Amino acid sequence: SLVTLTDHDTIAGGLQLLDRPDFFLSEEVTATFPENGCEMHVLAWNITPAEHDEIQARRDNIYELCEYLNRVEIAHAVAHPLLSPNWQLDADTFEKVMLLFQAVEGVNGLTDRRIEPDLATILDRLTPEVIAALSRKHGFAAYGRQPYRKVMTAGSDDHIHRRSGTIYTEVAGTGLAAADFLDACLAGNARLHGRQAHLDTIAMTVKHTTYQYFKDRQAKCADFRNPFAEMMDLLAGRDPTGGREGSSGFVASLSSGADRACLELGKAFDLLEVP
Repeated sequence: SLVTLTDHDTIAGGLQLLDRPDFFLSEEVTATFPENGCEMHVLAWNITPAEHDEIQARRDNIYELCEYLNRVEIAHAVAHPLLSPNWQLDADTFEKVMLLFQAVEGVNGLTDRRIEPDLATILDRLTPEVIAALSRKHGFAAYGRQPYRKVMTAGSDDHIHRRSGTIYTEVAGTGLAAADFLDACLAGNARLHGRQAHLDTIAMTVKHTTYQYFKDRQAKCADFRNPFAEMMDLLAGRDPTGGREGSSGFVASLSSGADRACLELGKAFDLLEVP
């Protein structure tokens, strides 16, 4: 009965839907831990355009962002809490995430379902004593009335226009306004529907997003080279760079990604081994 759109660091799409009676404005914020550059995605719901501007001004410092969201009472949660989009999440940073956020996304439609039990185990083992110890360790107080008792939300995280609304958050009652719905969610009265992603879903999303990226590059870059042709050159034993020094094409990006993943070439690939 209610719909929102949490686009990445923009509300341009949501502004086109504001006249719909069942829609409320939201966004997904790329927030950074300034001490190590770790990025996390923060969901901010039922905001105004002016609040969007304030949020974007603070997203380079996740502590300032969380202080603002709590001070002006914007409903928010950390998305896919075990996944940093730039792969910089470590144990210490995750402990800080547990202090900063009362609400966490418990079911995400794009995250590998094999790590879902890990999050449940971590949250089950939070106690007032654990939160107090983490607060002393990291030097700041936890947000929330009962920070050891996290509330959960669910979202589709759909990037391919095929899974929107397949994972969602539900509360009892009819005809709720957005603010009342979110209050019920943050009080812990929500039910989560749907499952996290299977590897087939993740692969389909990666392929779709990659295709759209290359399509956009082809339209904007005069020196664009077809990545399919580059791959065929490589398989045929030809130099896909055409002898160009410092090439940054498709094959070069794959090699660079393999280096960053610290996996031995030829080893059976397991998504969970990527740091």
